Amino acid sequence: MTIREAVNKANIKFDGTQMSLLIDFNGEDQTVLSASNIDELEDLWESLVDELETDIYSVDSIEREMIEYKARLALCGVWCNGTISVYGYNFEDAYDAAIQEIGMDLNRMFPNLDIEYSVEIIEEI
Repeated sequence: MTIREAVNKANIKFDGTQMSLLIDFNGEDQTVLSASNIDELEDLWESLVDELETDIYSVDSIEREMIEYKARLALCGVWCNGTISVYGYNFEDAYDAAIQEIGMDLNRMFPNLDIEYSVEIIEEI
């Protein structure tokens, strides 16, 4: 199928920000391309088919690739040493993942305490 058909099948919605996409093609090959809209992705794919030894109709599937981010944690208003790694499609997803992960860990370790915490996403790894 074409890139556009694969994007529609995977229900991927572009929002104008750069997005990394994992593309399976030729039954066994993969590549990652980044684009901010479907037209840009199609143009990029079409420019690479010769180099990838394929054609524009060889796409098997496509999915958004999660990005690893580094985050730091504050407990009771004090920033802790060290960082954690979380995955998300963007900074907002990574922030939500970090908040959820830390909240669950604190609740598991200290079920009877209500500990104030906050998270800051530092960088994309």
